[in-house]
Amino acid sequence: MLFNSRQGNVVYLQETVDDSVVANSLIVYHCKSDTESLHDGSDVVLSATCFLDKPLTLAVMYGCTDNTIQEITWELKRCAKSAFNLLMLPLMFAHIERSRFLKAIDNKATELGGRILELERRVMKETTQDSAQEKNETEGGKTMTERDCNAIHMCSSMTSLKNGLVSFVTELQSMRDHLQALQVSKIVRRQEGDTASGQKQVQDDEMHIDSKLYAMIAELQSKIRTCEGHLGAMTMATQMEWNYYTRRDAQVNYSIATAARMDGSQMKQISRLGMIFLPGTFLATFFSMTFFSWLPQDSSQVASPWLALYFGATALVTIVTVVWLERRSSKEMKTAKAQLQQELDKDTDSTLFSRLTFSRSSSMKATSRDVESQGSRTAS
Repeated sequence: MLFNSRQGNVVYLQETVDDSVVANSLIVYHCKSDTESLHDGSDVVLSATCFLDKPLTLAVMYGCTDNTIQEITWELKRCAKSAFNLLMLPLMFAHIERSRFLKAIDNKATELGGRILELERRVMKETTQDSAQEKNETEGGKTMTERDCNAIHMCSSMTSLKNGLVSFVTELQSMRDHLQALQVSKIVRRQEGDTASGQKQVQDDEMHIDSKLYAMIAELQSKIRTCEGHLGAMTMATQMEWNYYTRRDAQVNYSIATAARMDGSQMKQISRLGMIFLPGTFLATFFSMTFFSWLPQDSSQVASPWLALYFGATALVTIVTVVWLERRSSKEMKTAKAQLQQELDKDTDSTLFSRLTFSRSSSMKATSRDVESQGSRTAS
């Protein structure tokens, strides 16, 4: 039998070898740590050859640290006779790999949890000068882009760990399937299966290994759900932050538009004031020209008799100018609204508020009139 996974993840290989020359049957196990999801430099490689005709196991493990050597030595001493079980060394390797994954997940979960709390505090904190200064001090003066890059890196690392856990659980399930196959085929060492006590010891060891593998699979599946929860929370926190900044930018744009509208109204008042005084200025200049002699040279009158004509003509010209400009502006506004309405009617998926204002105002008025008329008929 052969169990394998993609390169870089946890690998568990098992094969049965029958050598007709030396008349020995043996099982070879190859286990390799995950080097794609974990980069802590503590990966190990195990190769174990278990002879079935005698209690002999030849194994080598590469990449062991001092702590790993002490842990394996202590486990072998504690297991005593169970140390010669076929899957005992692969089980120890699985324990080492489990410890590596749990340590890495706890570290990444702490970092992601801190990042999520940081996003929540930043959004909920009042944007005062003191709080902004305090935030810059706590964040080390990092820009928003740098913080986003760190968040992306943490999410990528957590996703890689989750994928590594999924592959590891698959390999542990393969070990359980292989253990069940050994139980069905009753493959044991000859010296162990010769006596009843030996068979009882083998059954106890197999039950112990199966329970350990089942417990590890359940624990790792729980860690997978934890990773998914942290990734989902990080996604929601990042989306919340971006929504907050989007709303804040929208408020700034609304403030700018309001200020521009106020400036436009002020300019409109100034232009209207110019329209009022411009005809009077024009007529005053016209009456002050020397082309016409409004008063005789030998006359003693101080005020010209044409003064009333000046005021009347000024008022008339001013009124005509203002009315003409107002009608022209109103006509241009109606034309612009009609053109905008035509463009909105062409786009059926448009969600602009102007469409509701232009299209439904008349229909709403008509509907209200119908309701009022129907109510009056019912009352009568």
